[in-house]
Amino acid sequence: MSINRLAVLLLFLITANLASAQKKDSIVFSVNGEPVSLREFKYIYEKNNAADPNLYKTQNLRDYLDLYINFKLKVKEAHDLGLDTTDKFVKEFNGYRNQLAQPYLTDRNVSQGLIDEGYTRLKEELRATHILIPVNMEASPKDTMDAYNKALEVYNKAIKGDDFEALAREYSKDPSVANNGGDLGYFTAFQMIYPFESAAYNMKKVGDISKPVRTRFGYHVIKLTDRRPYRGEIQVRHILINSNEYDSKEKKQIAKNKIDSLYSLLQKGADFAALARQHSDHAQSKASGGDLPNFNSFSQYPDEFKNAAFS
Repeated sequence: MSINRLAVLLLFLITANLASAQKKDSIVFSVNGEPVSLREFKYIYEKNNAADPNLYKTQNLRDYLDLYINFKLKVKEAHDLGLDTTDKFVKEFNGYRNQLAQPYLTDRNVSQGLIDEGYTRLKEELRATHILIPVNMEASPKDTMDAYNKALEVYNKAIKGDDFEALAREYSKDPSVANNGGDLGYFTAFQMIYPFESAAYNMKKVGDISKPVRTRFGYHVIKLTDRRPYRGEIQVRHILINSNEYDSKEKKQIAKNKIDSLYSLLQKGADFAALARQHSDHAQSKASGGDLPNFNSFSQYPDEFKNAAFS
C-alpha cells in the first residue's frame, strides 16, 4: 500500500476513534516485518503533534508517517547489523527521535517563523488568569468532549460578564486556584506551554477572553489582564525590617517606625550599605550591604516589591 493511501486510511481510523479495544489494537501496517498497531501509532502521533492545529490533515499525517517509517527502518537496520550502540547511530537515532517528538521545530518552512515569533513575543510581558478543565491527552472521545463542553460553558459565562475570578474558583481544577484565583502573574515567550502562550499573545486587547484552548493538561479559558513592554533585569539593594500580617498592631507600628527612620537617614545622605549591614533582617543580603541578585518581572519576589523596584 502506498504512503498516500496508508495516510488516508490512518486518518480515517484515528478520527473515527474506533471504540473497541480489539479494533484499537489491530495491526494497521508493518515496517520490515515489525507490526504497528493502531493504538501505538495513534498515541505517538497525537502525543507528539498536540500543538499542531493541522493535526488531522492528510498531508501532516503523511509527512509524519514518512518520518516514523524511516525511524523504524533505521532502528531495525542498526539492530540487525549490530550497530545500535555506535556513536554514529546514537547521534542519528536521537536526531530522528527529536524530529518525531517536535516536528514543527525541524520544518524548514516553520522554524524561522517560530524564531521570529519568539523574538517578537519576548519584547512583551503578559498577565493572564485562566480556568483549567483537565482532560488527559489519551482520554476517550466522550471524556474529551465532556471537558470541552464544560470549558465552553465557562467561556460563555465569562463573555456574558460573570466574574472571571469567581468562575475560576468554582470551575478550575488548577491546584493553585485557591490561592491566586487563576491569576498566573506575568510571563513572556517560552514560559508557558506553546498553545497556551499563542492563545494569550493572539488576544488583541486587555480584557479579551479566549475560547477553550487545548494543551496536554486539558482545556483552558484564558483572560488577558495586562500587557506591557518587557522590563528587562535590574539589580537593587534593600533593607528588610520583618513584619507580617499576624503581628500585633503594636509590633507592626514598631517595624514601620524603624523603616521610616532608616528612610529618613538615607534621604539625608546616609550610606545604604552600612545601614543594611547594621539593621536589615534579611540574612541572605545583609552582609553584602543589601545587594540582591539580578531579577526580572518573573522572579519570585512579591509584586509590590518588584513594582517598586521597577518604578
